[in-house]
Amino acid sequence: MKNVALKSLFIIVVITLITFSCKKSDVEPTMPVGTGEFAFASTKYSGGCFAVPSSSCSGSTDVMIVSDNKVNTLIVYNMPDNTSGTYTISNGWNSATDCGVLYVLAVKDASGITASINGTLTKTGATTFALTTSVTDDPSTSASTATTARGNYQKL
Repeated sequence: MKNVALKSLFIIVVITLITFSCKKSDVEPTMPVGTGEFAFASTKYSGGCFAVPSSSCSGSTDVMIVSDNKVNTLIVYNMPDNTSGTYTISNGWNSATDCGVLYVLAVKDASGITASINGTLTKTGATTFALTTSVTDDPSTSASTATTARGNYQKL
């Protein structure tokens, strides 16, 4: 009888430990291939996420998230090929012709182009990434807008 009671107590302790030690993961699930989202000035956009060979920098890849409304777009120039790592996003106003520099441009509501002034991009897999950057439409001012994005790009 003592063995049954000890086994029952052991099972209850194990179940209690498992129940209270499990927690929801802080990691967001991976997005489906070919999808992405970005937030610009607290407005969220989502849509297709695609990678194309750079038209201006041989050997580089540019990644774009095109919103479902086809008006708002975020472009990451010179996406790192690595499958992991954190990278510095440079000032797009100063880097637009530099093939070795990672920078971001965003087209907002077809009313203008904004460029990154700083930020970080983290590769979380061969085709997955997340970024946080500040963008501005006037390189002569310190006013900027926080922009975040994440995606799982499809190579075209």
